[in-house]
Amino acid sequence: MYFKEEEKILKSKLKLSKGEKLTPEEEKMILERDPEGYQMAIMIRNMKKNKKENSKISSIQDKAEESYMDELHERAKGVSLEDTELKGCNTVLNLSFLGEKAEIGEISTQEFFRIKVE
Repeated sequence: MYFKEEEKILKSKLKLSKGEKLTPEEEKMILERDPEGYQMAIMIRNMKKNKKENSKISSIQDKAEESYMDELHERAKGVSLEDTELKGCNTVLNLSFLGEKAEIGEISTQEFFRIKVE
């Protein structure tokens, strides 16, 4: 008898974690016998739901980035390195100060080019 009830509880928690609906009896049984297991099943369900939503957002971002890169490639057609000259370079050095101590952070550079006009 004990193992049958435990099996029902386990199956109900699995059902809940998958996002399936529970009957009021199943929900009451889990809450009475294993309230922590109920909370864990809810957390797993929510994590799966958030993962799906984040996956959709990531997919939209990937498509936007791909579209942007396609546009850049299209605009760059016909332009070669011989047609460009270095216009400038920007260097950024991140520093933070803790009292009298300076900490060097990230160093980055960005070059700016322009198309030669003759």
